[in-house]
Amino acid sequence: MYDDKLSNLQVFFFGMMAVVGGTILYMPQEAAVYSETGGWLSILIAGIIIIIFIKMIAAMSMKNDGRMFFEYSGDVFGNKLSKVVNAIMVVNFLLMFVVDVLIFAFVMRGVYMPKTPYWAFAIMLAILTIFVASRKLKVISFLSVVFGIFVYIFVALIFLLISSEGKITNIMPLFIPELLPDYLIGGVRLLHFFSGFLCFLFVPFYTQGKKKNVNAACWSMVLLILYYILSYETCLALAGSAELKVYKSLMIAIAKRVRLEQFGMLQRADIFLFASYITTVMVSMVINMYGCIAGVGAITKKKGNRNLRAAVLTLVGFMIVFALLFGNHIGHLSKMVYVNILAIIIVIIAFFIILIKEKKCKTKEDSSS
Repeated sequence: MYDDKLSNLQVFFFGMMAVVGGTILYMPQEAAVYSETGGWLSILIAGIIIIIFIKMIAAMSMKNDGRMFFEYSGDVFGNKLSKVVNAIMVVNFLLMFVVDVLIFAFVMRGVYMPKTPYWAFAIMLAILTIFVASRKLKVISFLSVVFGIFVYIFVALIFLLISSEGKITNIMPLFIPELLPDYLIGGVRLLHFFSGFLCFLFVPFYTQGKKKNVNAACWSMVLLILYYILSYETCLALAGSAELKVYKSLMIAIAKRVRLEQFGMLQRADIFLFASYITTVMVSMVINMYGCIAGVGAITKKKGNRNLRAAVLTLVGFMIVFALLFGNHIGHLSKMVYVNILAIIIVIIAFFIILIKEKKCKTKEDSSS
């Protein structure tokens, strides 16, 4: 489970599918609230910050023989403290999985199954996702590549077609120098839409060909930035910033504005977008659940089928977290932001601890020689 080596293509789509998840549904509205028509710049700022974090994660992995965070955390924090740190990371991925389940259930209830309770979706999706996530990381990455190619090429085409239905005046002005501080603040506030980048903590960045491996992860965020900007500008062209602030999701904005009968097969663009987004959310679920299982497996180092034991414990934990913290309330999605912040702080601390230890070792080597 822990010795998989991913190709550049697998790393590329793995990162993209993990980060997007269901966030694409809500990002345009928040970008409009924070930055008006300059939301593209806030998205760009947030993406650049995330790329820096990804480079930090990759550097830590390569300094520890290409292992994932759950494996080398003991060398960084010590055996006892590392279990606490790993547990926090598990909770982070568990909450992200719960959010994906709620987004999936929220959209499915609104479109196809209005009477189905959230817990029914939760049980079905948890069992299905745990079964897939308990496989090798290469299986998850293969899913990311297959669905990622379809989703991103198809959705980009849809966005371009939809944009032609909007008004160019709605996206102007693109940049107002006096509002640069607001754009910067907006970029920081939009960071949680990239929180899926933490999935790179359990990607093995190996030394052989490391530059290509790391670059694949960074380029996935570059394309993701363009994807976010394209979706934002599309909604802005259709609705304008004032009206876009009212919408709760991209799905609603598209559904209320677009009927593309003239494009033949694209008679209802929102239906095709719906299928693409649901696919992305499902893959994101599997990735986040894999993170939970990998973390639980690292914490419970005992003989036997560690994957199976970790999967069962993760399922129990999911049910408890889902019941206690979320239930049927989609509004609780914002609660996971605090756990994301804590996880990011841990990554930063781990990075500097590794640098300090490396510097001390180098100093000792120099003094001994």
